[in-house]
Amino acid sequence: MYFLLKYPEVSFALFISAYVLKGGINIGYFNLTVILLIITILGFLFPVLKGKKFEYHIKSPDLWFFLFMIILIAGILWSPDYIIGIKKTWRVFVLTFTSYFIARLFLNQIMQIKRFLSTLLISASLIGIILMIQSYLINFRGGRLQFFEVNPIPEASLLGMGVLIAIISVIENIFRNRWVKWLIIGIIPILFYGILLTGSRGPLVSTIIAIIFYLLIKLRERPKFVFTFSLLAAMLFLVIINFNILQEGVLNRFNPLNWIDSESSIERTSLYKSTWETVLKNPLTGAGTGAVYIAENIFFEILSNVGIIGLALFIMFLYSAGRKGCQYLTKIYPYQNISERGIGLMVLIITVALFIDKQASYELAGDKDLFTFIGIAINLSHVEKRIDI
Repeated sequence: MYFLLKYPEVSFALFISAYVLKGGINIGYFNLTVILLIITILGFLFPVLKGKKFEYHIKSPDLWFFLFMIILIAGILWSPDYIIGIKKTWRVFVLTFTSYFIARLFLNQIMQIKRFLSTLLISASLIGIILMIQSYLINFRGGRLQFFEVNPIPEASLLGMGVLIAIISVIENIFRNRWVKWLIIGIIPILFYGILLTGSRGPLVSTIIAIIFYLLIKLRERPKFVFTFSLLAAMLFLVIINFNILQEGVLNRFNPLNWIDSESSIERTSLYKSTWETVLKNPLTGAGTGAVYIAENIFFEILSNVGIIGLALFIMFLYSAGRKGCQYLTKIYPYQNISERGIGLMVLIITVALFIDKQASYELAGDKDLFTFIGIAINLSHVEKRIDI
């Protein structure tokens, strides 16, 4: 407890991955997610109350997100079931809005961000190892492997974040201890395998796209390395496919020929159609907060609940946050030291991966990881660099 209060960025990372770590199970009133959120808030507030210097400069994304929350609250008024509307708004506020502003207010030091990312990597590695052991113990033959009662999508999202943190930290030399590096290198295939075991296509595709995006950024700096890395990755993939290294049936869900007719694809298509029908009935204001609880797409969910008005505010939030990220890449990134650049690039790449991932999975209230990384990404242009990492 003392350690988590002393390093609230660690408890914050555990809060982000709490749903997966607890196996999707709450025991009575013991809700690990809520407990870690409280510890995180107290850990960040105690030093401020004791007189630690605290600075916060409001940015345009903060204003747009605040306005979006106002329209989401207002949407309760025309919701077909205001009780459900209140529940949805409360979940979005506690899990998403709060996560974003915790990141914006407090994650503004390089060492803090590094601890936060390291904790996510450790959490993802633990889940990946457990899934791999579980798959061999039960002689897994395809489908979706779950850690207790966890939804496979956030499970795979955590593993995807772990893959990106591991790959970029090794390439950018963020962890200077060579034994730590080799340990991370060894955990990368386990994390990838974990994603395959969950059977979640969205996180796998978004992780691969994010890796390609990262390599394109590095292409100008280290073209020979990018070529070598890409060649080795392609060869490894071909070996896995052609020699059937993975357990039988694990790759079945990832065969593009099966995607159109798969059960999950049919269900998602049906959900998109019903959501779109709801949108057409009330395009300007939506059907009200909570009218469509889960749309399996972040834009569809917002459009169906609070209409074009809410979607416009959300797009402005994303646009202004994206501008901050671009400003960091063009004006600050080139002049940082190697470690700072590595961590900054890692945050941006993971943000891109999570954003892609959320286009075909889960609900707005479950997107606290995405909004946390957006908050950190906005902070990159003014992180404190006094601590040597």
